[in-house]
This record gives sequence, C-alpha cells and structure tokens, in this order.
Amino acid sequence: MGEWHYHQITDQIPEIQIKGVYDIPERMEQLRAAGIPTIDSLDAILKDPSIELVTIATPNNFHAPLANTCLEAGKNVVCEKPVTMNAAELSDVIATAQ
Repeated sequence: MGEWHYHQITDQIPEIQIKGVYDIPERMEQLRAAGIPTIDSLDAILKDPSIELVTIATPNNFHAPLANTCLEAGKNVVCEKPVTMNAAELSDVIATAQ
C-alpha cells in the first residue's frame, strides 16, 4: 500500500513532499527498485523532525497502536479505513491526538 499511496500523493498533491515510504522488508527492495524513496525504520520516521505527517496503510489491527505511537512523537496522522478495529481503540487514538 505504501507504493500506491506514494503515487496517489505525488500525482495528485504536488504540494506534499514525500520523504519516503516504510514498508515490510519484502517490499522495501521493490520500492527502491521502482525509484521510490524509502525510510529504514519506524524509529527513523519518529525521530525525523522534518516529517510532519505519517500515512498509516498497514493491516487494520496495527492502525491504532501505530497511530498512537506517531501521535505521541508529534506527527500528524492519516490512517486508512477502518481507522481502528473498534470504538474503544478510536477513542484512545482521539485522546492521544488531543
């Protein structure tokens, strides 16, 4: 999904500068081969002050914990739907964002 989001954003929203895509190890080499910039770890994303926004496009059960982690690091988050697996997780993510 990282590659799909990369192309959607670069093709449709040129004002957004994408720093890179982080994906599962099996996809990272494919992304690099396709000329898509990559970031080596979630930690690198969280520590980079120039990264202001993170798009989460993982399997649904990872959305809430990743969103909370990114929000706690001061990042803005866009998450694929469903945002979370249930209302309780969503309430937690909203509380973290606030």
